Amino acid sequence: MHTHAEDSLTPKQIKANRIKLFVLFFIPFAILTAAYLMFYSGIGIPSGTTNKGELLQPPVALEEVGFTDIANDAAPYPLNNGFWHIVLPVAEPCTDYCQQRLYITRQVHLRLGKKGDDLARVVIMTSPPSPEFSMFMAEHHPYTKVLLVSDDDFARSFEALNVNEGDYFLSDPRAWMMMGYREVHQGEDLLDDLKKLLR
Repeated sequence: MHTHAEDSLTPKQIKANRIKLFVLFFIPFAILTAAYLMFYSGIGIPSGTTNKGELLQPPVALEEVGFTDIANDAAPYPLNNGFWHIVLPVAEPCTDYCQQRLYITRQVHLRLGKKGDDLARVVIMTSPPSPEFSMFMAEHHPYTKVLLVSDDDFARSFEALNVNEGDYFLSDPRAWMMMGYREVHQGEDLLDDLKKLLR
């Protein structure tokens, strides 16, 4: 009489299969537990960031700054309009270095191509621009907004940042200025950060 004994599993094989089954169920549980512990304890999460710019701590709420435009109209251009903004504080006279930094931000904007549709540039000044600077902006940076802010508002919002000539900042779509680019930063640094943010 023919039996199927050759097809049946030995106790050793049954034990091995049970171990495999246990491991299959245990792996997802172990992964979820590790992820939970990493999230709530911070263990295993890299402390550094991949940003090229300087992270502003705390970020600056531009919505709280009393901006006017050059015609002295209050709230002429809302900075919480869903766009990212490159914010450039400019003091006159705008030197060659100042003009170079304006040029760099314009080139970064252009190099973003289609991604740049969600980005705008804003110049912030504490006094109305001179006719020469207005002509310079109209000729070289016609799509850049120029906003005015009082000395007091500028001091309150920007003083802690130790703004130097040529510094520029990145503001998110809700008007939180959260990253700074100083003299040590190149245009490529801003470009790299924006490529990650404008996805």
